[in-house]
Amino acid sequence: MRLYLVHADPLHTTLVSANGVSQYRISTPTNCVNPLTSRIRRPMKVKADSDVADITWGGGGHVGVVRSGLFNFPSRTKGAREVKIKDLLYHPSAFGRSRAFIGDDGDEYRWKWSKTFGQRLFHVRTGAVTASYRPELYYVHEGVFRGQRKASLLIDPLCAIDFDIIVLTFVIMEKKRRDKLHHENTRKEDAIECGMAEASAEGGGGC
Repeated sequence: MRLYLVHADPLHTTLVSANGVSQYRISTPTNCVNPLTSRIRRPMKVKADSDVADITWGGGGHVGVVRSGLFNFPSRTKGAREVKIKDLLYHPSAFGRSRAFIGDDGDEYRWKWSKTFGQRLFHVRTGAVTASYRPELYYVHEGVFRGQRKASLLIDPLCAIDFDIIVLTFVIMEKKRRDKLHHENTRKEDAIECGMAEASAEGGGGC
């Protein structure tokens, strides 16, 4: 199943299938910036069934946590309703940047990022790609978004785990990737400004 992001920002978007049906909505109110909280919901009439998860992001002295009813399966978070992000999506080894979680089938899944393929979710036991996402916008050739440029999350329709946990972990991974990219760009800009200040300062006063 291919889910198109109506807006490219994964914290403020709706995931829509090719036939125009809204599958997930992600909203992040910005009036309360500390701590920032994102909500993932399915557009359903029954509220109890529509809530997928609330993500309170870490930073500024706050610990990132996820509140959800998805964790009632054999996993590192069994029986919990509120789980730290670092416990839900853990580093499988001391090396590398991938993050893993235990699916509702009891198997381990890993999100990995590469510049060539973007975000990809692997079923560790089989090596199969369960989901993938590339942040670049590309032209859609069919469906309700035909002729438009959209990013999309592609999920194997035959995968053994709940789509909800895939969407939840995808949002977390993409938020972390964008935060890291923003931090790196800010450091580069600061270094350029510092270099320009040093070049223009009389007597090499520096920045």
